Amino acid sequence: MQVELSDVTQKVSRWNDSIKSLCVRIENQHLNNPSDDIVTIVTAAKGKKRYYSSWHGPEELKDLDPRTATQFYDGKVFDLLFHYIRRYETTARYANEDYLWKVQQSMYFEAIGWWPSTDDSSPPTTKGEPCFLPDILSDPRLHLNGTKVIRGNSCHILAIPNVLRMYVDSKSGVIHQREQVREKDGKQKVWATLEFRDFRECNGVLIPHTIERIISGVELHTLATVTSCQVNSVPDSLFTIKSPPGTMVVNRDTGEVIQIPGGLDCMDYLLDDIARHISNRSTRPYSKAYSFILMLGLFALGWVCAMKLPMQ
Repeated sequence: MQVELSDVTQKVSRWNDSIKSLCVRIENQHLNNPSDDIVTIVTAAKGKKRYYSSWHGPEELKDLDPRTATQFYDGKVFDLLFHYIRRYETTARYANEDYLWKVQQSMYFEAIGWWPSTDDSSPPTTKGEPCFLPDILSDPRLHLNGTKVIRGNSCHILAIPNVLRMYVDSKSGVIHQREQVREKDGKQKVWATLEFRDFRECNGVLIPHTIERIISGVELHTLATVTSCQVNSVPDSLFTIKSPPGTMVVNRDTGEVIQIPGGLDCMDYLLDDIARHISNRSTRPYSKAYSFILMLGLFALGWVCAMKLPMQ
């Protein structure tokens, strides 16, 4: 029996629309640099709401990692909390700018292409090309490009020339592989590959628990492993956070800065960390480590001065 394009797109669309809310906890590892820290990521979406938090190392030391940040987005306002220095930034003016910390376009959601059917806003694109399933499935260039067996699964190939190929399970409609392609020397060349494996049923929906990403030419090879998953049961409380004592709250729209009372424990660990870095720093006067130490020192000084100011 001949398979029509609409048959395949409807299966993919049903999978996408069956997920009203999703939260995954991921351990992400660089396979080409196995000595790098494993990065833990928690990302969630529900309607227009988005949540993204990442840190290096064990969770109990999450607030002591200078790179830890948590992001929130509700369709109108974007908030960003830097845990280590207890700085909270909020903005409505720049919430929908296409910048690097765009919480809507987290790696996991973009990889699987899922966009909540309860979010009627336009999905972000990648350089003007579709990357989320609603835009991909409605693209007039989309066509069937044959079949292929991917890791033992019979798949239909959906393709947009010079953009992407997706290998869709002929029975379930889940995507087993996705390739980003572009034309070179008159041929379609794959420059990025996403492999989806270890599908598990979560609340009746098949969710890939392993994503291997390979980007040619830049030596990027990562493995994302889902360690926990919530489907259609993500609580609203996840999309808020209580800022810890001493947090500097910065309104990026008005320039207003207030400070939450307390937070001397933050000053203690900042000063201890600065002292540790100074004692171990390189003898090179302008090394990156030394620059980082200076930055922390200046911040600590500003933090002390801020604590002496009256609360607004």
